[in-house]
Amino acid sequence: MLSINTIKKSIIFYTISLATFPLYCYSAENSGCSDMYSDNHMAAVDWVKSTVEGHFVHKQKAIQLLRDIPKDGEQSKYFNQVYSNLKGVELNRNGDWVCVGVPGKRPIEVLTGWVPKDVWLLSPQPQQESYKWEGVWQNDSAKIKIAKTGDNTFKFIGNAIWVGKFSDMPHFADFSFTASPERDFLHIPKTKENNCELNFKYLGDYLFVSSPEGSMCGAVNTTFNGVYRFRKNIKTNY
Repeated sequence: MLSINTIKKSIIFYTISLATFPLYCYSAENSGCSDMYSDNHMAAVDWVKSTVEGHFVHKQKAIQLLRDIPKDGEQSKYFNQVYSNLKGVELNRNGDWVCVGVPGKRPIEVLTGWVPKDVWLLSPQPQQESYKWEGVWQNDSAKIKIAKTGDNTFKFIGNAIWVGKFSDMPHFADFSFTASPERDFLHIPKTKENNCELNFKYLGDYLFVSSPEGSMCGAVNTTFNGVYRFRKNIKTNY
């Protein structure tokens, strides 16, 4: 059960989220290439485990993140333009195209889209014994706080919000649990009491979360799925 202090902080998070309502509409309408749901349990686990860091090849000043893979002779109608010196997360591949998530201009903004595979390189995967899960991770619609409670034990608390384009009632979701990740991966299964299944992948400056379709972590349409950015200099006080 969440403490009174946690509930108060959740209310503050939701209040700030509602104040930035246009940002959530923007994110929902322009979600890009990355549908963060997988069809089933094993697909979600395999997908998250295979997610890796990458970066753009520095051949040009700007890169266009396309919403859709262009068909022959056509161009995608929607794109975000980002600088080519960014590193981010590779989420998917389709032929000559790569779905990536990279930071936007705002501290919690994550932009996703398709880019040609020849402008994207995988980063060398570090061989390390410990992973720095602890901290605050955030994107436009959710926030996850992770605090270390033991040698390899962490307290996870998450809050998410969804506001529909034509809805005046926000939907909320939250979770709270203690768990021990396996190096850079953590799986939280469903239980009889809780239908919220989550998969976490630690990726340095990013955290990737995905659930199998049908997993319910809160009200309808709310989700923790997505790429999260690490918030520097923010403490994980509960």
